[in-house]
Amino acid sequence: MFEHQQLDHVRVICATGRLVAGAGADRRPWPLPAAGEAAHVVVDLRRVTAIDAAGVGVLLHLRAVVAARGARLILTAPPPRVRRVLQLTGLAAVFDLAPPRGAGPDAPWPAVLTAATLCRCA
Repeated sequence: MFEHQQLDHVRVICATGRLVAGAGADRRPWPLPAAGEAAHVVVDLRRVTAIDAAGVGVLLHLRAVVAARGARLILTAPPPRVRRVLQLTGLAAVFDLAPPRGAGPDAPWPAVLTAATLCRCA
């Protein structure tokens, strides 16, 4: 399931549950912004309980679609299991992973993360 919120030019998508083949990760409707509607798309992964190759594939597809629309995809708050999958597959270097909360004023994307914090995923 996905919830989404928009604040200024940041679309925040809250992903929940399992992003796996058996749970239909590849068939879920992602609430994508129209071209030019958002400069950044933040996917909050804090409530994702599992991810497999299908889920990673969906994130890669989402990254390509968002880039084609002129926006930037940022993953935030991946739980340890999700972060581990991204690291093992070498995709942690491909995705923009937001720094952990409290990373300091020099952290990248401060305005984007402020907007994502204001659009809290329940």
